[in-house]
Amino acid sequence: MKTFLAALAFLSVAPAFAQPANPSLPALPKEMIGIWGFEADACDDEDSDGRLTVEAKRVASFASLFKLGEIKRQPDGSVKAAATRFDEGEKRRPRASLELKLVAPDKLIVKSDRDDAITYSRCRTSGKTG
Repeated sequence: MKTFLAALAFLSVAPAFAQPANPSLPALPKEMIGIWGFEADACDDEDSDGRLTVEAKRVASFASLFKLGEIKRQPDGSVKAAATRFDEGEKRRPRASLELKLVAPDKLIVKSDRDDAITYSRCRTSGKTG
């Protein structure tokens, strides 16, 4: 009986030690890091508005930069990040939410709280250098 009560007591406090449903990550997963293009031409042109650069703690496009804060893995495998958004020509630095989902090794879906989801393809070239 004592063993049963001890087991019952342990089970009652075990949820306090359980992993959170959406654990925080220190950075974006390495599989997402790289240069991505909305179209093939975007990969070859660093100034293209269809080019996306994904780094460990930031995501940059032609006219926007997201500096990432808390990053959490979602149950569907996507990653959601709280961010500060920097838009070209804007003085405001609004808080933003960014969601990234790797649907194949070479396909990344990116959605912000202000924009529709866009599917990008991994670039195989580094683009022009100057």
